[in-house]
Amino acid sequence: MLDDRFWPRTLAVAEIGWSPDEKRNFEDFTLRVAQQGERLNNMGIHFHPSPEVEWIESEKSNKPGSVFSDFEPGEVN
Repeated sequence: MLDDRFWPRTLAVAEIGWSPDEKRNFEDFTLRVAQQGERLNNMGIHFHPSPEVEWIESEKSNKPGSVFSDFEPGEVN
C-alpha cells in the first residue's frame, strides 16, 4: 500500500519545508511525529511505524474517517 511509506514521509517533508534550518531538531521532531500515530490510526491510514519513533499506541479505528472525508468539490474559477 502507498500509505505504508507515504504518510510518515509526508510528515517529514512538511517538517523540512516549514522549519528553518536552525530550528530543526530530529529528537523534537520524532516526539511530535509520534503523536500523529494515533491520528493516522483513527483515520484508518496504514503506515510503517518507524523504529526510530516511539509511536503512541492506539488501535486502528473500526470506522475510520478519511483524509478527504469532509472534502466537497467546489466550483473552479
